[in-house]
Amino acid sequence: MKLYTYFRSSAAYRARIALNLKGITTEQVSIHLTKDGGKQHSPEYRAINPQRRVPSLVLDDGTILMQSPAILEYLDEIHPNPPFLPKSPLLFETLRTAHTVLAYLFFVTFLAHLGGVLFHAVVLRDGIIARMAPFRAKPRPTSSETANVTTVV
Repeated sequence: MKLYTYFRSSAAYRARIALNLKGITTEQVSIHLTKDGGKQHSPEYRAINPQRRVPSLVLDDGTILMQSPAILEYLDEIHPNPPFLPKSPLLFETLRTAHTVLAYLFFVTFLAHLGGVLFHAVVLRDGIIARMAPFRAKPRPTSSETANVTTVV
């Protein structure tokens, strides 16, 4: 196995921790996300991960896993001890729901801080982007326009 990683990526860090906890050694390839505009944009890495993100785990048969949740689930299946995920289907789906909600909240918060053109993406369970369509963000309201807004969480 070969893990494409970056030392400052929290998602890649999760994959490295999981591999260590499972006692799995892999060849690690560093993809520097800031040097020379980001090595993840190179044609070589885009052939491995079209999303241009880390981590990517290339299995011995050439299969490529992207996104840390998919990598963790795979590692838990092939090396069940120590377990990362609950074996109960109900607890597992509760965990997946919590993860999805938190990821969505982070994504929406991130988009709320961007201006200009945003992207709407439909992400499938395995982390593959199924559809991406640009749309124009509304201008940010001024402080006087937000004075009477109530935030509900």
